[in-house]
Amino acid sequence: MEEPARPLDYKSFNILYVDDEPGNLEAFQDEFEEYFTIVTASSGREGLERLRARLGAAGFLKPELRVERVLRDAEREVDVVIDVDTGPRFAMGKLSVAGLNLDGEAQIRRLWAIKPGDPFNATYPDYFLSRIREDGVFDNLGAAKAAVAVNEASRTVDVTLSFSGPPPPKDPARRRPAW
Repeated sequence: MEEPARPLDYKSFNILYVDDEPGNLEAFQDEFEEYFTIVTASSGREGLERLRARLGAAGFLKPELRVERVLRDAEREVDVVIDVDTGPRFAMGKLSVAGLNLDGEAQIRRLWAIKPGDPFNATYPDYFLSRIREDGVFDNLGAAKAAVAVNEASRTVDVTLSFSGPPPPKDPARRRPAW
C-alpha cells in the first residue's frame, strides 16, 4: 500500500522580496509571512548579500548567483531573476578551543550547537562568541576570535575558537620614573 503524500510545508520556502519602497516591503511581509519565510531587502545589492548569508547559514559556502534583469520600459519597472547554484554543502568538522583551562573548554564544547557532520552555519562562530561575551559566561574575558579552515576535499569546516584573558590593568601608582 502506498503511503499518502504529505502536504508541503510552505513555511520552509524562503522568499526574497526586494523593493526600494519601505511601505511595499512591509505590506509584502505582512501579507505572506504567515505562509512563507520572507526575507526583505531595500536594494538589489542588499538582497544578494542576504541571499548569500542565508545560503552560508545552511552550509552552502560557495554559491554562484547569476542575475538576469528584465526591463519593462512601458511600466518603468525591472524584474530581476536570480539563478542560484548552491554548490556543495559543507559540514561541521572539528572544533578546537585554545586559551582556556579544561573546565572552560568543556563548557564551550557543551554550549557549541553545531555537531560534527551537521551543515556548517558560516555565521555561527562569530554569533557564538558574541553570545559568550553578552551572557557573561566567563569573568574577565579578553579577546575571543574564531578561525575557520575550509577543507574542500572532505567538504568540512574546522573551527578554532581562541580566548585570552583581559589585558593587565593600568596601575597609575606604578609609573615609570621620569629620569
